[in-house]
Amino acid sequence: MNEWLYIIGLLILLVVIMVGFRFLMMKMYKSGLNKEETKVKNYSDKVLLKRYKNLDKTRKNKFLAWYTMGFFFYKEYLQYLESLYQIYRQEVLSRGLMGQ
Repeated sequence: MNEWLYIIGLLILLVVIMVGFRFLMMKMYKSGLNKEETKVKNYSDKVLLKRYKNLDKTRKNKFLAWYTMGFFFYKEYLQYLESLYQIYRQEVLSRGLMGQ
């Protein structure tokens, strides 16, 4: 009986740690997006296009996201990459660099 209580306690602790880590990651992603929104205006056209094209190639790669962030957190990472892509896309469109 004590073994089962010990296992259940460990599982509950694991779930609490994962939820806390997910919350922390989402806060870090939002902070990173806010910083990137302010920095993207200062990028040169060449740097902006390079980042935009590289992100366009990798933003939907589920295997890379799974490999980078693990099984439990790859969906949040894909959402972060998509948001970052939209920030770059808006800036590229506002500068008129889309055809290059």
